[in-house]
Amino acid sequence: MAIIDYLTEKYGAPVMKIMSMGMFMLGIGLTSGLYILIGVHTYAFFNIIAPVLRKRLGIPFGLLWCAIGLCLLYNICFNHFFAMIIGPGCPKDLYEIEKKRKQIKDREHRKAVKVNLK
Repeated sequence: MAIIDYLTEKYGAPVMKIMSMGMFMLGIGLTSGLYILIGVHTYAFFNIIAPVLRKRLGIPFGLLWCAIGLCLLYNICFNHFFAMIIGPGCPKDLYEIEKKRKQIKDREHRKAVKVNLK
């Protein structure tokens, strides 16, 4: 047991730094791969599928399907990007937000109750 404790104390921090850097690089690689894959699908949709839709469904319905595709593309990219950059939060954050909300509500209520007695 003493050997494990010694190795953990001596090599624990450097191994954790290396693992952390590895996970960071893996995240960048997977994210880049995802956006490249989305780009390839977008290219294929607009260069292969959209002309076929225009021929088979006509211009109005073809444009409708292109608009639906663009909305889906926007939602996927927007939601994924913000899911990556925004922290998950915790109950402590919620408590602080609720406390600030109550302070603002009290201030607004005080402003509305001004009475002029002249």
